[in-house]
Amino acid sequence: MSLEHESDPESVVTSLGDSSRRALVRGTAAAAISAALGRSAFASSSAVGAGQHARGTRMLVGEMRFLFDRITNGYHAADWTRAQTLGYSGFLEEQLNPTAIAEDATLLGLLSGFTTLNLSSKQLYDTYFGPSATLQPSVPIIELESAALLRAALSRRQLFERMVEFWTDHFNVTHDDGQVQWLKTTEDRDVMRVRALGNFRDLLAADAKSGAMLFYLDNYRNFASAPNENYARELMELHALGVGSYTENDVREVARCFTGWQYWPTNQATHGDFRFNPAQHDNGSKTVLGTFIPANGGQQDGETVLTILATHPAAAQFISKKLLRWFIAPNPPQVVIDRVAGVFIASGGDIRSVIRAIFDPATLLDVPVSTRPKIRRPFHLAASILRATTPTIVTLQNYLSQLDTMGHRPMRWPAPNGYPDSNEVWGQSVLGRWTFVSSFTAGSIPGAQWSPGVIFGATPKSALATRAAEVLLGGVIAPEDLAAAQAYADAAPVLNDALRREVMALVAQSPSYQYH
Repeated sequence: MSLEHESDPESVVTSLGDSSRRALVRGTAAAAISAALGRSAFASSSAVGAGQHARGTRMLVGEMRFLFDRITNGYHAADWTRAQTLGYSGFLEEQLNPTAIAEDATLLGLLSGFTTLNLSSKQLYDTYFGPSATLQPSVPIIELESAALLRAALSRRQLFERMVEFWTDHFNVTHDDGQVQWLKTTEDRDVMRVRALGNFRDLLAADAKSGAMLFYLDNYRNFASAPNENYARELMELHALGVGSYTENDVREVARCFTGWQYWPTNQATHGDFRFNPAQHDNGSKTVLGTFIPANGGQQDGETVLTILATHPAAAQFISKKLLRWFIAPNPPQVVIDRVAGVFIASGGDIRSVIRAIFDPATLLDVPVSTRPKIRRPFHLAASILRATTPTIVTLQNYLSQLDTMGHRPMRWPAPNGYPDSNEVWGQSVLGRWTFVSSFTAGSIPGAQWSPGVIFGATPKSALATRAAEVLLGGVIAPEDLAAAQAYADAAPVLNDALRREVMALVAQSPSYQYH
């Protein structure tokens, strides 16, 4: 079952008896109705309301709503008002300077309870994982992953959180791999969250020295006497250049350059911090991508490689294309990639400058509207529905389990390439996401509860779908999706909270919401 399924929504909705409709929405079989809504949300071009357009036409060059949809984790009424007040460039610039944005008080209060987020790797190891540990090792793992979802949903620094997610996938280490279980916390805090909007070369170098990465890709045991090429290969293929921009000899030479790059072991107070071990380094001369590196360079050999890679034209192309896919369209035109890559090179890899270039109206002119639709990844889906419905949050641990079921629990992708950013991957099977939406709207996932009474207030039955669309999408919904959800409401015998929850589920399961 895929999001590209074609069918007539009204014929399916109206053909179901009342009891059947209610059973379908309440249970995991909600997908049966939702499948009827599963044609592309971008097919219609008719107007939805005053000043709005159907999703197929509203993404015009320079339009505020397109920018908002792509640099946030979903619609939020107060944030949307703020964006409209500042305007296109004003909102983008504000989001590019997150430290100047006062953070959400509710978020800060919830994060304050996560005491492991500020601990060193040594403290985490001794307290939760080592032989003398007294507390459950699951605690720092759950706290870090919960913090990722909380920040995505509640933070006012939305672009920053989207970039942290992007780089976390780009420099992927799986959270359940040995020492990564406790080394990941410091990597997230001191590498990703410090440099997400900084300079690419600085980020590349900080990640190369991260204990989590050194462990995950085995560079901590890359010795002159026994070279390990895992990190060298992924550094070029996944972190910097992409496939086809290097040779097998380059892999061997880069591995030699990074011999002796390790981290302090668990018996040291600085456990997890980077250390260079000269006794394990290959001191011979090397040649990487045509650049000669003299003998006896020590740690500088690796630093030189990082500079070569970060300033290589292939890196500008690779990172620019990946960011364009993240923010704009699954398959950006080469002319656009070239333009953004030029800014990458001219700015010395300044990430803020690259993002400005991506959202420059002149750039967007060359990206056809029809090529831009993206399916929300499950993490994005969960964050967006939490953002829109503003539930009372106690804990999101159960939401991590839901994301696990949908195949997108943060920091758990097992391979070095990170979670895919692909319509093909996330659009192939949608039953899990529809089940999640049904469970959330029904209030059956403990830890975060929304109030139908607060959301809908005195909204009459005849306007339930419109109100749900306002809450979830700011009213920007394909007419056929709105009509199908309202047809369900109209056929219901009574107006009560159960119906309000069901209509919210149908709108959240529609293509208008599954895409962004």
